[in-house]
Amino acid sequence: MNSVAEVKSESLSCLMLPVGDTHLLVPNVTVAEILPWRKIRKWSAAPEWCLGLFNWRGQTVPVVRYEKLNGSTTNFEVGHCILIMNRSQNGTAREFYALAVDGMPRLVHLGNDDLENRSKELKVADSAHLQIGLDTATIPRLSYFEEQVGMLPGFEEVK
Repeated sequence: MNSVAEVKSESLSCLMLPVGDTHLLVPNVTVAEILPWRKIRKWSAAPEWCLGLFNWRGQTVPVVRYEKLNGSTTNFEVGHCILIMNRSQNGTAREFYALAVDGMPRLVHLGNDDLENRSKELKVADSAHLQIGLDTATIPRLSYFEEQVGMLPGFEEVK
């Protein structure tokens, strides 16, 4: 019989994030905070995938729209929640960025038996597509998000 510690070590806590017509699957530790949707400051120098800027705990963070970063031409201006994302790579310029999502994130605990690869074309911001029970999900390539955010011009002085 497995102890509680053994069972926990065999699973990974993740969040399913509803975005557009899919769900993103990210490790729970990559999310610093989940906030209800708030007004985002427009920023004229922002690329199309950046909805604007958001003040969080004394810092200015860019708000990323996954679908736009991944090449979608659909117009997404608002979401349901703003997720403050922790940087996952060392050496990137910004410690945090925000991700716009369309519904409430859902906590899932995954084990090896819960995941099944799906053969589907990967886009630039995707790492993999998975079947998780009855749900399908995309694992985003967070390093790509962070590279793009790191290339944004300075915005700390933007009002």
